[in-house]
Amino acid sequence: MWCFGGFHSWLPGAFDSRDQHEARTPAWPIRSTNGTLSATDPDLNAFFAHGGKLLQYHGWSDNQLSPLNSVNYYRSVLKAMGGASHVKDSYRLFMIPRMPHCREDDRIPRGGMG
Repeated sequence: MWCFGGFHSWLPGAFDSRDQHEARTPAWPIRSTNGTLSATDPDLNAFFAHGGKLLQYHGWSDNQLSPLNSVNYYRSVLKAMGGASHVKDSYRLFMIPRMPHCREDDRIPRGGMG
């Protein structure tokens, strides 16, 4: 998982997936514990305060991770942050019909996800 925000000098063309220092920055909602990433903290105040934007998508046909995990996390963020009106400009969840887990599938359009 990659998250960007708060790095106002960051340029998309400079992104290198081998460089993971952004994920270890304390302001991010991702926590590393013994090398395992955990992104379950619903308090995104620090992330939003640094200009972070979170676009999350999940396929309803994911057979490896329950789609309800994403729905439940989104709901927990709404509750922790005071409702949709406080979150809508910084975090969106898109649930994709018939999309399986992280692989190409002829049933879904190639709108940048494949």
